[in-house]
Amino acid sequence: ANPFPDTVPATDVERKVLAIAAAGKDPESFGGVDYTAQLQSKHVGNQIGDPTLLNDDIFGVIAIDATNKGALKAMAQDGLDYFLAHQGADGGFSYTTTVCAFCGTDSNDTAAAIIAMYAAENLGLSNPLLATSKHKALVYLLSTQKADGGFGYAAIDLAAARFRIHELDRTRVIYVVDGRPSPHFGML
Repeated sequence: ANPFPDTVPATDVERKVLAIAAAGKDPESFGGVDYTAQLQSKHVGNQIGDPTLLNDDIFGVIAIDATNKGALKAMAQDGLDYFLAHQGADGGFSYTTTVCAFCGTDSNDTAAAIIAMYAAENLGLSNPLLATSKHKALVYLLSTQKADGGFGYAAIDLAAARFRIHELDRTRVIYVVDGRPSPHFGML
């Protein structure tokens, strides 16, 4: 195991912590590295990671719940408060606090936020908006469900493509796939 450099995004540390915890190992002493300390280093002010992102706060709460480390509870509370304060008017959650044409709420981030809200309750955290936010998020999530029970990716893929073109200033994006998603790409 190798410690992450200080510049790595919070989501990279959170993914590592979640994987270690899922494997039944202790992220505080995995391979000689204290990943919980690295996660704690991402606690910036009253939120986790990059203040323009919500997904690092959402996954931070989930990762902290997975660690079962009480010392990270205040950090989880800040992450919960931060992402709840940025819930969309439609009840959904975006990956970012940025407002732009392709930064809207989506089913994936909303589903993760719902899981984080359950994780927050498991940690014993509270927020006056928690119950209402969870209900609104669930209503939003169900409103995005397709007739076959699935959740579409067209809006998410379109958002990702727009992000790559506009924010990353790309003039070309190449997707390599087989023929199965061709109807999906037709929607884009």
